Amino acid sequence: MLFIAILIIACACFFNSCGHNHTELTVKGVEATCEADGFTDKIICAECGEVLKEGTVIPAKGHTEKIIPEIKATCSENGATEGKQCSVCNQIIVEPTVILAKHTEEIIPGIEPGVGKTGYTEGKKCTECKEILVSPCEITLLEIEIDKERSTKGQISGNLVFNSLEGEFSVYYGNSSKERLPYYNELFTIDPASSNYTKELDSLIIPSGCEYIIANDGGDYVYFAKLPKDCLLGEKDYTYSSLSDIHVNGGENSRGKYFDGALDFLDKYGEIDFVAISGDVSDDVESDLIWFNQAISDRDYKVYTTTGNHDSNNLQSGRWLKYMNTTITTDDEVFDIGKNGLDFVYIPKKNPDSVFVFLCQTFWSYPINPTGTEYSILAEEQIQWLEDVLEKYKDKTVLLYFHTFLSSPEGKQENAVGNLKNPGGYSYNLPFSYGTADEIAFRALMKKYKNVIFFSGHSHWMFEMEKYNANLNVSNFDGEYCYMVHNPSVSEPRWIGENDTRRTSKYGTNSEGWIVEIYEDSMVLIPVDFLSETFYTEYMKIIPLN
Repeated sequence: MLFIAILIIACACFFNSCGHNHTELTVKGVEATCEADGFTDKIICAECGEVLKEGTVIPAKGHTEKIIPEIKATCSENGATEGKQCSVCNQIIVEPTVILAKHTEEIIPGIEPGVGKTGYTEGKKCTECKEILVSPCEITLLEIEIDKERSTKGQISGNLVFNSLEGEFSVYYGNSSKERLPYYNELFTIDPASSNYTKELDSLIIPSGCEYIIANDGGDYVYFAKLPKDCLLGEKDYTYSSLSDIHVNGGENSRGKYFDGALDFLDKYGEIDFVAISGDVSDDVESDLIWFNQAISDRDYKVYTTTGNHDSNNLQSGRWLKYMNTTITTDDEVFDIGKNGLDFVYIPKKNPDSVFVFLCQTFWSYPINPTGTEYSILAEEQIQWLEDVLEKYKDKTVLLYFHTFLSSPEGKQENAVGNLKNPGGYSYNLPFSYGTADEIAFRALMKKYKNVIFFSGHSHWMFEMEKYNANLNVSNFDGEYCYMVHNPSVSEPRWIGENDTRRTSKYGTNSEGWIVEIYEDSMVLIPVDFLSETFYTEYMKIIPLN
């Protein structure tokens, strides 16, 4: 029995509780982190998993702090306060606080305006980065108050306000340098009873190059007010001159010299792309036509013309086709030449949205009592040609040149664009005869195609004669027709007094025509006297384009 007991004890010492020899396996410990405890290696049996030797706990190390430097805020970028971060695990211990960007403001003192001196309102700037935070605004002794509801691009309404005004002043358009815009006459003169004065502006047209309204007392321009940018028309697309009634009649030694002088001024002006003429170049004189071609030959722009009633003799004799508009068959900007070889379309490459249509008056016939069946100044095929052309270019701005003006919608010649009746009862009595077949058809086209701007001549009336008829120079009769424009005469403008019964020729004292500025959505008509080299501000017009 003793032997058995000793054997059992010996076996127990030799075998574990699982009845086998342990195979030791070392389980790697885990390093302590900043926030979590770790432990050392332990040994287990690979067979039964019994822990043969326990690992010991390694306490957490705690964070190792490092400073996050402060970031100074600038005028335009945010900064942050100093913070703290663990250099081992990168955990943020103390979160930096955002410091918002901020300018350090400093007042820019205002400057009181004075005579000939611009003043400025108070402003603000940053002392650090020098950025202007509140821009000082110009203050002058002249201010413009814009009525936005009544103002459009290129045309303003509102008030012109003078402060501390002393004496009589003339008001002008001013350029970017606050100098008088060349060639334009004064807008108006004021001589107020008090030093503070307000002048109402009603649809004042702002031409190209105008950025200020300026005023002077006969010396330096001492008052000026800057126009808002949204009142300006912007870049021009095209500039041309519209003329009529040349009446060469002897060339350089007679009326023709005023046409030549007008072209010389246009050369001097230097912004002209084209010249369009609405007829009456000469009577049946071959030398006049030769002289005309010589006058236009050395210009930097093309010159095209239609015929007027005085040119009809040249048509019948064949001289017109021989001498006038001779380049239309080779000009790559000319299209749609009529079967008569006279009527044509000119489309400048520089501004292909503007289509010039030249319609020649082929007859001189102004019947007083038309029957409605006769064709007086246009042939039937010309009416058809015109209708086809207007339909073809109905989506463009069409500038139609035809010599004779239409009577008013009621058939009254005195209310026509291009005519008048003074209190003395005088009226020019040669309109497109109301009620002829060609007049009826032509009138219908002017009502149908509102994209047309119809330029005529014939009556010679000076710009200032619109005092007798508000429609004289430009009208569309309240939208019933396309816009119509009257061209005065280059060589012999006509004038009439209030109670006169006969008109007076201003041959040798005046020479008138238009300079036309075309913009994206507007046309500005600038009336010119070529002899005095003056742009008449009081008769300027603006036409919206379709």
